[in-house]
Amino acid sequence: MPLFVRAGLRYNRWLETEGREPLDFPADVLTDLKTTGDQLSVFEVTAAVNAERIGIAVAAGRQDPDDTSYAVFDRVAAETLGIVVSQDNPGGTNDKEVNALHRDLQVGTARRLLEFAGLLASGEIVPLLKGEVTRLLKDGFESGRLDHTRNKRLCDKVKAQISKRQPEGREEA
Repeated sequence: MPLFVRAGLRYNRWLETEGREPLDFPADVLTDLKTTGDQLSVFEVTAAVNAERIGIAVAAGRQDPDDTSYAVFDRVAAETLGIVVSQDNPGGTNDKEVNALHRDLQVGTARRLLEFAGLLASGEIVPLLKGEVTRLLKDGFESGRLDHTRNKRLCDKVKAQISKRQPEGREEA
C-alpha cells in the first residue's frame, strides 16, 4: 500500500475539522492545500525516506524553524476520489532524495480538493513542534541530507555546524 505525505500543514487549523464534513471545514484549512494548475504537491514514503524526513525537507524551505505538521495518506484512497497521480515534476525541497519522490495530485476541481481535505482530516495529522523542527533541521544540514547552500539563513538560525572541505577532501580545523 503506497503512502504519500502532504507536508507543511498548520496543525491547529486541522484540529477544527474534527467531527465536521468537508463542506463545513474552516476555510483556512484550504490554504494548506494550495494548488498550482489544479495540482497538489505530495511526496511518496519509502523504506529509505520516511514521512518525518519529508516534513523536514519541506520545512527547510521556510525562513524560520517553526511548528509544522504533515499528513500521511494512502495513494489508493486518493485515487478512489478520482485524483490522478503523476510524476511529471521533481520536488523543490533542499533534500535530493525527497525531491525524487515528488508526485502531483491532479485534483482538478474544488469539490475534489474538499474531498481530499476530508481524506486528510480523517487520518492522522502529525505535529512537529518548533524545538523538534529545529533539531531535525540542524541534523539534516549537518549530515548533508539538506543542502545548506539553498537556505543559509535557516541553516544559521538552527546553528548547524557545516564542515568546510579543502580541495583534496581533508576537513579544515
